[in-house]
Amino acid sequence: MTPQKKKRRKQQAQLAEDMTTGEVRKAIENAKELVDSIGHYAMKFDGTRYTVRLSKRTVGIVAYDAESGEVVIVLPDKTRWQLDVPERFRRNMLIHIKDTEDMFHKQARLDELEGLAGKIWEMASAGRLGDAGVELARENARLSNMIREMGDALQEAASLQNAFDAERRKAVRSKKRAEGAEADKKRAEESLKKADEELARTKSRNSRLAAAANKIKTKKKKPYKKPIAGKKGGRRKPRTVEITRRKKADQTVCHKCDAVLGNVTETRPRIIEDVADGKWEVTRYEVARRWCPGCKGQRTTPVQGALPKQRFGNRVLGMIAFLKMIGVSFNKIRLIFLAFYNVNLSKKTLEEAVRTVSRSMEDMYAAIQKSILKGGSVNGDETSWYVMGVLWWVWIIVGKDAVWFSIQEGRGKKQAKKMLPNYSGTVGSDSLPAWNHVGAQHQKCHLHYSRDMTDTLNENKGAEFRRFEKKLRQILWESHGPVRGRNPDDALPAKKRKRRNLLRRLWYLMDKDYTDADCKRYVKRLYREFYHLFCFVIEDIDWHNNVSESGIRPFTLLRKVMYGNRSEFDHETYAILHSVIGTCLKRGANPLDCIVSTMSRKPGSPVELPPAKANAK
Repeated sequence: MTPQKKKRRKQQAQLAEDMTTGEVRKAIENAKELVDSIGHYAMKFDGTRYTVRLSKRTVGIVAYDAESGEVVIVLPDKTRWQLDVPERFRRNMLIHIKDTEDMFHKQARLDELEGLAGKIWEMASAGRLGDAGVELARENARLSNMIREMGDALQEAASLQNAFDAERRKAVRSKKRAEGAEADKKRAEESLKKADEELARTKSRNSRLAAAANKIKTKKKKPYKKPIAGKKGGRRKPRTVEITRRKKADQTVCHKCDAVLGNVTETRPRIIEDVADGKWEVTRYEVARRWCPGCKGQRTTPVQGALPKQRFGNRVLGMIAFLKMIGVSFNKIRLIFLAFYNVNLSKKTLEEAVRTVSRSMEDMYAAIQKSILKGGSVNGDETSWYVMGVLWWVWIIVGKDAVWFSIQEGRGKKQAKKMLPNYSGTVGSDSLPAWNHVGAQHQKCHLHYSRDMTDTLNENKGAEFRRFEKKLRQILWESHGPVRGRNPDDALPAKKRKRRNLLRRLWYLMDKDYTDADCKRYVKRLYREFYHLFCFVIEDIDWHNNVSESGIRPFTLLRKVMYGNRSEFDHETYAILHSVIGTCLKRGANPLDCIVSTMSRKPGSPVELPPAKANAK
């Protein structure tokens, strides 16, 4: 053997010894913590001895140490480690393990004696023993007695082992019951603590009532009153306004059940501030209350042009909401009302006005979505938005005469399906894959292709990509106008034939072996959107997505000014009001008049969208 091989074998043996020593050392380190946690419950009897697993690859042998009189674990490197078990199990384990070892040796001796007795009987039956047969018969009888005694001892040892196993299982069950009892006790203590806290709160709430029932005098605590500037305590003086006109509000038919009302039982005053003919007017209404035999209750006459429990009329609320949606800040809205109407409004009043208008527009918001879903084609887009500093997304769908917004937390197919549930028309969009999960047909924006290729061309000056970009741009350009392949007056067979020619040209461009990375990237994109590029040749939809991008522009301008919403409630407010305003502009209607008329409609009446005008965009 060469010296190199000797050296290599010596290194391998040293490495194996180090690995074995390391494993044993690791097993010794983990043994105490492992055995302390599992005790003797993890020991297993394999028929000859007890073993306990110390790690994934290390198994220790549980044995009886005659010198120390204790139970020990023998590790693979012959290291002995004393087993730490509870005191109540120590004596039984010592006896049981010692008896198990004795039983194993006795069993081996018994097998040896039985074999010897069998040989003697064979020799006696064959007649080969002669005169020594008598002595051998006596020896055979003695062996038989010894075998019988050892068999009895083995049976007794087996019964002791079964008793020990039963005791061990009983200990396991006792431990589990103790743990369950401890958990029940802890839950009972927590329930008792909660009950005591609830009893204390109940006593604190009802102490004054109990004292009054038992005629015990207590010192009544005065209610807290918010102080007014310049005064200590006292009530705030009611707001005084100059009444410009007075009116009566009365009805003879119930506005809920259409039953004839009874006589007037009560009149209540109500002051409404509103704008009429460019002037600020304060109207005092004498609101009549009558008994309704159908509803079995008092009915208060609703005031025309004002929502219930509102200080301002519908036109003032609509003006505040409209100004806020077009990007005017609350401070500037305050200046507008102060300069034109000499009315000072707080920021909190303006915020609540916008939310009130939004809540009254929820029915129209749902009606707008239903009208869009009935159309044959829509366009969709999305842009980023922030709600309480977290990135959300503004989604828009634009129909033929309606616009619908929704601010959602994600940018995937789940949100797209929420925008267009069960829609079976044609969807025009950019290359976002989420839009592919809604609608039956899809039209991808050609302008996005043109912009992407222009940006790529500024970085990639290769000749192969230049030729690819020029041919792809030519195919897309020739599909847009009547001269370039599309004529609205063509019959359906002619449109289908032109679409097949465009797809064939596109396929010839894609079916080549390109080496440029950008060419491969665009070919992969074209494979994915192959049938989504020329649907506009047959369907009534634009080849670009400008209509949805221009529709979502108000949110992009607001994002520059206000960054986003500071609450999860306000984002719904903005989506509802922008949907109403965008739909009104799409139909050529006045957004403010539409908002005011919707707020002033009869309670429970259906919502009607403004009619579309012929010259509307």
